[in-house]
Amino acid sequence: MPSSIDQTFLDDPLLMAFDTLPANKMLHEAQVALLLGCKTCWLEEQRSRGEPPPYLMLGNRLVRYAVGPLRQWIHHRFV
Repeated sequence: MPSSIDQTFLDDPLLMAFDTLPANKMLHEAQVALLLGCKTCWLEEQRSRGEPPPYLMLGNRLVRYAVGPLRQWIHHRFV
């Protein structure tokens, strides 16, 4: 994942739509991977290391990402 990002990326319609979602909306792993432009295996590796992006375990296998904490992490890391 890049540590700095081109401004045109921040103007992407997907990110603009993401910013309008309610903070308590839960996203699937595949949705977050698409949003971040990464593979789901990267998200799995991050979780196994206890690294961000922030996620919630709902049961033994169900992983979800709350929009609010995810949004804060993205803005803190890339903006």
